[in-house]
Amino acid sequence: MQLTNKNLYLQSNIQAASLTEVEGWHGTQTNNPKEQQLNYWKQQLAGATPVLELPTDRPRPPVQSYRSAKQSFVLPKSLSKALQTLSQQEDVTLFMTLLAAFGTLLYRYSGQEDILIGSPISGRNSAEIEGLIGSFVNSLVLRTDVSGNPTFQELLQRVRAMAMSAYVNQELPFEELVEQLQPERSLSYHPLFQVMFVLQNTAKQTLDLSGLTITSSELDKVTSKLDLTLLMEETEQGFKGEWQYNADLFDAATIERMSKHFQTLLSAIVAEPQQHVSQLPLLTPTERQQLLVEWNNTQADYPQQCIHQLFEQQVEKTPNAVAVIFEGQQLSYQQLNARANQLAHYLRTLGVEPDVLVGICMERSLEMVVGLLGILKAGGAYVSLEPEYPQERLEFMLEDTQTRVILTQEKLVKSLPTDEAQVICLDSEWELIAQHSEENPVSEVTVDNLVYIIYTSGSTGKPKGVMIAHRGVSNHLYWRQATFQLTEQDKVLQTFSLNFDPSVWQIFWTLSFGGQLILARPGGHKDPAYLVKVITEQQITIAGLVPSIIRILLEEKGIENCTRLRHVTSGGEGLGVEFIERFVGGFKFGKVFVKCYGATEECIFGTFLGCPRGGKYTISPIW
Repeated sequence: MQLTNKNLYLQSNIQAASLTEVEGWHGTQTNNPKEQQLNYWKQQLAGATPVLELPTDRPRPPVQSYRSAKQSFVLPKSLSKALQTLSQQEDVTLFMTLLAAFGTLLYRYSGQEDILIGSPISGRNSAEIEGLIGSFVNSLVLRTDVSGNPTFQELLQRVRAMAMSAYVNQELPFEELVEQLQPERSLSYHPLFQVMFVLQNTAKQTLDLSGLTITSSELDKVTSKLDLTLLMEETEQGFKGEWQYNADLFDAATIERMSKHFQTLLSAIVAEPQQHVSQLPLLTPTERQQLLVEWNNTQADYPQQCIHQLFEQQVEKTPNAVAVIFEGQQLSYQQLNARANQLAHYLRTLGVEPDVLVGICMERSLEMVVGLLGILKAGGAYVSLEPEYPQERLEFMLEDTQTRVILTQEKLVKSLPTDEAQVICLDSEWELIAQHSEENPVSEVTVDNLVYIIYTSGSTGKPKGVMIAHRGVSNHLYWRQATFQLTEQDKVLQTFSLNFDPSVWQIFWTLSFGGQLILARPGGHKDPAYLVKVITEQQITIAGLVPSIIRILLEEKGIENCTRLRHVTSGGEGLGVEFIERFVGGFKFGKVFVKCYGATEECIFGTFLGCPRGGKYTISPIW
């Protein structure tokens, strides 16, 4: 006779939550009425988070395949002994200590404070059934509350109280619990819990049957309905652990890293159990070196120049090349520079100098670009005042910045809620401005002076004005040029409002390195048919578009003709793997798709993921 399935631990030797570990509790729960136990579980699981969202290597499939794998590890004997000692000191069982540690790991991985972990219980809590053959195993749903960032000692006492009450109410079959609670069911995940913890800590028994030789062996093939199961077993060498995991979700390398994080966490717990769970270390020394030293070694020796100086250098290189195009109108680099200089000299007569704020409330137009460059050349910094914003928000921004000069267009004057600032209409008042010099003005502005103030959305409270200096923008533009190499043949479609910092790279990257800036008409960035038309007719090669617009564009008639488009930057919304694969693989454009992420405070964005054609993408990180 050969017992081939290691999963026989689910029979009488299981000690995942054995009542014999808790003195005084043996047998006390058998008289509880079924209704009382059902009420307990309804109350215990009320409002529980239905799915534990661990970071995975691949999206959860709509239907589970139960394709699983496993991976083992052994804790050092000294650590194993220290965990037992800690359990004794805190008056808890070893199971509770390891469960609390596992819950801490899951909290740190998922960011969720409400952790549901399944655990099998032997079900042999009555002497009358000890002699019976068969499986009495039931599954308990152990709810770990990590809210409030407790110390590990505090969390351990929460787990102790929760587990002991669960033991008393262990007799309600799990299947009946699911039927009564009626959780939202899905073919893609297990109901109520998706992770399980098991501890085997009973002495192994040798069966001596006359005429039979009995051996046990492990099966290599594992199937599981769960995302992740951690099995722990006491051995002479120390605690042995095994991860059983959903191979549709996780790669072996990810589980290996998780295993090392768990061991690092356990070592920190026994060394400093009074530490808050959010502060307990997870990273191995190698990872800390990589993350804090190697990956942070991003220093680059970029030239330190102001943004308008980069533009002026390009004017010297290609004075007659077309710089900007809008609705059939265009300006060469020389013409754009001359007009911006005239405006800069005029603004200086109004007191504009380094760090003086100038509002700009304009729709996309040639005058808008002249206005931006004129402000910077005068030494000032621009404050974007979106024409479509409500009056209350514009009033707040003007009051907050104390802006005294505003550049606008005649048709927008009435929308400006101010009687104090001097309003200059670049379209109707240009004859006055044109009387000033076309020569580059000289100002005392440096890379540490402001280039713009852009306000956050205010979605998390009061909007904040983010102040960005020339140095940060210059570094970003040089990085972008070194990474993506804009050429003088490139045509960049400008679509973002000035109140969103991606507009900074669209405008100033183009004009600093010799490309053509094609301005979409006001409102055109929301019109898929228009975007396809302008991309095709203007032979656009570089664009920045939000994911929602790209999704619509992919369905738009004529999109197959946008063959010159070689580079698209997107961000600000979630992007799934299917979307990326469809964009870079299914269409004959978009040689490089750049997914970026960054708060306004980061100067455009702080992280990016390049997705070239032909690449394989299994994850879609936040960037």
